Amino acid sequence: GPDLFDPIQGATGDCYFVAAMASCAWTRPTQLAQIATRVGPDRLRFQLGAGEVLTPERVPTAILAAYQPVFARGNRIDAQWPGVLEKAWAIYRTGDRNDRPNITAIDNEYIHSRGGRNPTFDVIPLLVGGQLFWHLSTFRSDDAFFDLLATYCTPDGRARVPMVAGTYTDGGFVDRTGLVANHAYSVLGFGFHRDGR
Repeated sequence: GPDLFDPIQGATGDCYFVAAMASCAWTRPTQLAQIATRVGPDRLRFQLGAGEVLTPERVPTAILAAYQPVFARGNRIDAQWPGVLEKAWAIYRTGDRNDRPNITAIDNEYIHSRGGRNPTFDVIPLLVGGQLFWHLSTFRSDDAFFDLLATYCTPDGRARVPMVAGTYTDGGFVDRTGLVANHAYSVLGFGFHRDGR
């Protein structure tokens, strides 16, 4: 089944989607596996919320890269689901029912440049259901944000619900945290470090 380490981002800026896939695999692997149903030898039906998408299992590959997937792929040889699910997401988002949808159209920058709503808001509820909560860290102290994060985790710190966090484009933030700017990450839970939480 789906595993946290399976999704690897490919050649489009959909880190928000890749992070959501990993977070759902971490906290809701059974539900994530149930969104796809085989409807033919190489065709799958994906149930994304109230929407339904049909797609072949084939994903674009690069000849010069030993036929590796161009876009999202799995970390294991038998984990093809990230690339196929990303393709289904592209069909869902764009409405392009073609077997070869424009996967670059789900790039976060592409969507924003056309005035679209941030797709991060849609992904997790469509993949595994549930209610979306959005929290901005800029209005909370580090301790208050940690306490808020802990409410979504088990007592030992493991996330109970799929969570994704995004970083700011501000370079100061990157310098202070060591994270990449304007990027999405899976939140797996919390822990304690020798300097605190």
